Amino acid sequence: MADTDANVVVGRSWLSIDGTDVGHLQEGVSIRMTRDYFDVEGQHRVGVIKKVKTSERMFVSTTVQEATLRRIQDLWDQGSGEVSGTGVALGTPNVYEHTLTILGSAPSSGTRTVTIYRAVSINEGAIVMTNDAEQAIPLEFECLKDMDNVDAAGEPLFGKIIDS
Repeated sequence: MADTDANVVVGRSWLSIDGTDVGHLQEGVSIRMTRDYFDVEGQHRVGVIKKVKTSERMFVSTTVQEATLRRIQDLWDQGSGEVSGTGVALGTPNVYEHTLTILGSAPSSGTRTVTIYRAVSINEGAIVMTNDAEQAIPLEFECLKDMDNVDAAGEPLFGKIIDS
């Protein structure tokens, strides 16, 4: 098997929420998918003879170094409409959906674009105010399936990844 050095990807990443770049990131962006399966076992065979996917979830997380009010809104799912002047209203019961775009490096010096169609801020992040570190804001989003964007079989998608 041949090794291809150009396929080893190292590089920065950028995150946009609803089309707005969030600024400096502490350690890049993490995209994670979890899946659960049902194991089918047959009476005439020993062991699992088939797996059926029963659940699929996707998450995007990062830590933002630019501690703006807008990032605090994203952290605690307060929505862009909850700003008045120079403050953020805290404790609103609404759930706000966002579109996420992640840009990063791809093989052969290309660009990888990840688009998430629907995402909701879910983390219980804290803002730590201390004299020896920046106020980094942890963000975690759970991605939701989008009925308006489906695969060839008509199944809703979380998003897409394109290398260019």
